[in-house]
Amino acid sequence: MDEKEAEVTTLVTGATGNVVRELVAAGEPVRALTRDPARARFPAGVQVVRGDLGRPEGLREALRGVERLHMITLHDGETAAASRSFAEIAAEAGVRRAAVVPGGGEEHVIDAIRAAGIECAHIEPWEYMVNTLWWADTIRAEGVVREPFPWFRSSMVHEADIAAVAAAALLREGHEDRVYQVTGPEAITREQAVRTIGEVLGREIRFVELTREQAREEWAAAGTPPEAADWLLDVREDGEGMDLVTSDVEELTGRPARGYARWVADHADDFR
Repeated sequence: MDEKEAEVTTLVTGATGNVVRELVAAGEPVRALTRDPARARFPAGVQVVRGDLGRPEGLREALRGVERLHMITLHDGETAAASRSFAEIAAEAGVRRAAVVPGGGEEHVIDAIRAAGIECAHIEPWEYMVNTLWWADTIRAEGVVREPFPWFRSSMVHEADIAAVAAAALLREGHEDRVYQVTGPEAITREQAVRTIGEVLGREIRFVELTREQAREEWAAAGTPPEAADWLLDVREDGEGMDLVTSDVEELTGRPARGYARWVADHADDFR
């Protein structure tokens, strides 16, 4: 192992770039774990390694020299047994602190990491603002958004704020056993979100309300599995808890959460 590898102290799995960039900006050496290194796009200086969380025995080399771990878990076969095995291997390798974003309620990952003696912060984002890129095609082509439940209110969060919270939990002490509910600065309706896009772009965007069944059919045509569509529709029709606003972003980063208008400005070219 060369000198550069010996410096690496943070391993990022489920690496999509946002957390990696936050850590690099903080001067932290980073190793990014991905199933396909050839397709990875990360800042200069990031060490990219191949690996699969579903096969933890093959990750011993990737964990060599790592003290901190960031994980984003997905619905991709990560079982409780694999989580326990990975956590034990990580602890043996010297990992002392972790920040985990569990997808789909996969909290067995967090339980396994804590059981292995690793300090672990649970990062629980609310709805991602980036999900509204779903609207980009019809906005560009027709200047319209078609959605059910225009009254549905959500405290959507900028993906950069999720990354900033995760990085802060990794780089500073005192976050073990904490659960951070990461939200945007306010809860807005779907109609308000569409109006905000129009204001930022400087053009009128129409909102067309769909019935539940129309939305289900449209999403199915776009490839959304029926069970996923039904779950989304249930969440939005009920709306309970989705308007929660917390101060966790500001508590960990020292600045307010980014609002939806900021997110649209950051992604304006996607809608033009």
